[in-house]
Amino acid sequence: MGKIYTAVFCSTIGIGTTVSESFFFDWSVLPESRYKVSFTFVTGVSAGVFANASPCNLFCDLGQGAYTTIASPSTSNPSYSANFIGCARLYDCAAGALGAQEPYLAADTTSNAPFFLDGRPRNNTVAISMLSVITPAGGTVYAPVPGPYTLTFSFEAVE
Repeated sequence: MGKIYTAVFCSTIGIGTTVSESFFFDWSVLPESRYKVSFTFVTGVSAGVFANASPCNLFCDLGQGAYTTIASPSTSNPSYSANFIGCARLYDCAAGALGAQEPYLAADTTSNAPFFLDGRPRNNTVAISMLSVITPAGGTVYAPVPGPYTLTFSFEAVE
């Protein structure tokens, strides 16, 4: 196992809306290496989100080109690449000893496959998006808009 580096993105300091934000991150803090990348994600949501049956698809541009290929609807349309990193799951919290609990969206390292980068990220402007529908032209932003989130990347150096 190689050295592990962690990068944290909190939506409360990003520029944009919760479902489409940009951050500045100086990737020179990571040494040049190949990386196995995994992530965790959590955000609070309002009870109205349960009316949304669409998945919450997470995208992040780490500036290393597309590392995920998304299938196409037919053989006449080629598959396309995107900065898809995984999905967040909607959890319902029952009222407990602390009183009423709010639902939340979350992803952990066991619910999404890791991905690999051939080098450290290069793009210091990091775009993070939450989409409910994915299309070759982009997608539909997740709605209703979730509350503030924390997205944590784990970069494990691999040889």
